[in-house]
Amino acid sequence: PGAVPKLLFWLGRHDNPGLREAIVEALRAILGDAFAATVLAEADRAADPSPLLRSLDGLLDERAVTALARRGVTVQRRKPQRVPEVDALLDGGWDAEIARGVVEAHERDPGLFPYGRLRPMLVRWLDLAAADPGALRLVTEICRPPLPDAELEVLARSAGTLVDGLAATGDHDRLLALLAGAVPRLGRAERLEAAERARGLDVGRAGLVVLRLCAVPPTRDDVVRALAVARSAEHPEPDQEAVLREVFGQDRIEDPAPLREELSDAIRDADSLRHARDRTDAPSRTVLDALISVFPQAPPGTRDLLLDWMLELQPLGAPPWTIAEESRRPVPDTRKPRPGDLDQPRSDAQRRRLLAMLDDVQGKRPETAARILLGWPEPEAGLAVLRAFLQGRADLPITLGLAATLADATEADLAGDDEAGERFARLAAHLDPARLDRFVPRLLSAWEHGGAAASEAAGRALRRASPDVVAEAVSGRLATGAWGLLDLIAGRPVPPTPELVRTLERLRDEGRDDLAAKLVLAEGPLRAPGAAARDEEVLNTLRERPAGTAREPSRADLFREARDAGTKAARHALPRLAESHEESGAAADPELADLLAALIAHHETKVRLHAHRVSRRVLDRPAYLDQTVRLLDDPEPAVVRSAIKTLAHAAWKPAIPGLVALLEHPRAPVRTAAADGLLMLGTAATPALRHAEARA
Repeated sequence: PGAVPKLLFWLGRHDNPGLREAIVEALRAILGDAFAATVLAEADRAADPSPLLRSLDGLLDERAVTALARRGVTVQRRKPQRVPEVDALLDGGWDAEIARGVVEAHERDPGLFPYGRLRPMLVRWLDLAAADPGALRLVTEICRPPLPDAELEVLARSAGTLVDGLAATGDHDRLLALLAGAVPRLGRAERLEAAERARGLDVGRAGLVVLRLCAVPPTRDDVVRALAVARSAEHPEPDQEAVLREVFGQDRIEDPAPLREELSDAIRDADSLRHARDRTDAPSRTVLDALISVFPQAPPGTRDLLLDWMLELQPLGAPPWTIAEESRRPVPDTRKPRPGDLDQPRSDAQRRRLLAMLDDVQGKRPETAARILLGWPEPEAGLAVLRAFLQGRADLPITLGLAATLADATEADLAGDDEAGERFARLAAHLDPARLDRFVPRLLSAWEHGGAAASEAAGRALRRASPDVVAEAVSGRLATGAWGLLDLIAGRPVPPTPELVRTLERLRDEGRDDLAAKLVLAEGPLRAPGAAARDEEVLNTLRERPAGTAREPSRADLFREARDAGTKAARHALPRLAESHEESGAAADPELADLLAALIAHHETKVRLHAHRVSRRVLDRPAYLDQTVRLLDDPEPAVVRSAIKTLAHAAWKPAIPGLVALLEHPRAPVRTAAADGLLMLGTAATPALRHAEARA
């Protein structure tokens, strides 16, 4: 292990392929599975991380490779393993049994699972997850951020499944991250339903997080139950503190150590705690932080008193009660302004004063003047700061605001010695490619002719510029055999211009395959200048086509929309069909009844529920209750519980066998609802229960 720092040093500074291979082999032998993490940590500290990161080819997943690509470093991603169950599912289409096999394979070995190939089936996986916790664990792996809006909508429709999954999987953090994206897309009623689901689960802090996401204040009973769960966890003390910090929104304060020590002694008995409460006069948030810190060590007899004290300082669901405390704070004396103050309003005199300070090499405050001038909107102020920075008169940290001054710079503003060139290159590296491209010729000159520091800084900036622009700038030199310039575009797809095509052919003819591998030509023909603008014009023309005359959809159109056109169309068409049926006054509509029977089995939960609500409007009572019986087999537990309540209140005896079967449902809330429903049905359920008992 003592050799690791030196090996990393040479790996980051040497280009000899044989030596690099030997170093990588030695590091892997020493570090084992920690090789990739160690190299990444060293790359974060390196001035030029590219040599280090190139040793990670084939070791990183797609997300890590994409993140490195944004920094201008190209690394080959790790190839996912082939999973026979996944291949069978993708080749033959969705099949529930094969999908369960995929879940089992993931449970056995999730390491290199091809999650990206499974992502298009997210809706199906969520439906399966309603009954199989293993499928939900697979969903948390498939749905890694960033998530597009379409996937967030899908997750929102399955928010109940995600909440129920908190009780079935130990990975609360990933499920809560998915809920954080899904809950804002729910309506008020759906949020209240999700909150009630969370209240019915004993998941500790995770349930309180769901309540916060749903904008539902917790009750004291919620807090007490969450603390009880935390006390029975593997790490009870930090878990209890995490529960209280979630409830009261209080981050840890580092300062009030003496108050914590005082309260630690006072929580031994109720009388000591009451005396401590009477004599404590610290700010409320400081006291609240200390109470949260000592609560896990409190004996059972003082926990309620501690919680009472916390709730008095910060009632549940209320913002921090600090207004009165802040109003009592002493107001600092108002300072009388002086003519030489730098915080005066902008004026011509102030500008001259700041510029004089900036030009005063012997002065003590050029950096202060520079920071003030950077906040002024006039371009001349920013250019003055830029010249002072490049010439070394103002030693400023490089920020986006300082880099933005390059937008108005001329060649005269950027002129200077090698040190100025190095400062310019470091500053240019903070520009986005669109603004950086115009400086490519100057950066290329600094890379070729500048000193070591200027060349290194220019190289980093050039690797952030658009590869097309850099390739165009170096293509002429490459034609003359200046192969060192290939490092600037190595591994970055560039347009296949005639010059670059000839360069690639020449390298292959000369047997320079190692150099040819650096030149990556993009596939496809070159497009003429202005092609993108013409495409935009055509698209605008298509968007502006005059809309046709709106007409009322026919009955056949509405049936087609409800059956085939998707969730939104079905939810739009069904009420229209119901209204048409009610206006006609017809006693029965067999065609509409058949449509509703088909939609009760639709794969989208919202469509099933909408079809059930419309059935109540257009069908007679027996037909409606028969449709409700079909919902007892619904994959969504909330739908099943709703159907149980409807059938029980209606005393619908044909539902009794289905209710008895639900006593063995995998979800506890469904089993409880089924038992309650059978109790409401009374003695009529006795024969079915005895029959089930005999067969058990």
